[in-house]
Amino acid sequence: MWQTWMHGLSGDPKEIAGKMKALGFDVVVAGGEEVIKAVADEGMSSWLCGGAFGLGAKSKDDNYKAWNLKGEPCVWFGSGCPIDPEIRANNIESYAKMAKTAGIEGILVDGCRWASPSEGIDTFLTCFNPKTEKRAKELGYDFDRIRRDVTALRDRSEERRVG
Repeated sequence: MWQTWMHGLSGDPKEIAGKMKALGFDVVVAGGEEVIKAVADEGMSSWLCGGAFGLGAKSKDDNYKAWNLKGEPCVWFGSGCPIDPEIRANNIESYAKMAKTAGIEGILVDGCRWASPSEGIDTFLTCFNPKTEKRAKELGYDFDRIRRDVTALRDRSEERRVG
């Protein structure tokens, strides 16, 4: 079955949901009891959305962020370091709460990846924070070699961009 998705809903939920259904939408990714009811009344599915590695209350603490090759903390789309166990635990808890929402049919995990190249090369080529380095070494990876090779990739990319 072909599904057409709409992320978000603004305005009067009943009016907007009716218009979306008339336009052929099948799924709406938005929350709130009134929105979920309006979407269901039109025969569409309601989903919720959450960030995969959202920083939440940790947004001011650089220790939870992904770091670039220069050792600078980076934030893209409100996300932190994907390897951080506290971020993972907080986000799993958030999804567990979402799953209890009456009337939803699914949950969209947004940003379940590293930063996009459109964020800039230094943000794209992360994570080089101490937690990631420690975990990589525990798994048997040569983190110094990884850093060297990724640095060469970044430098080569910069040469092509400038040249």
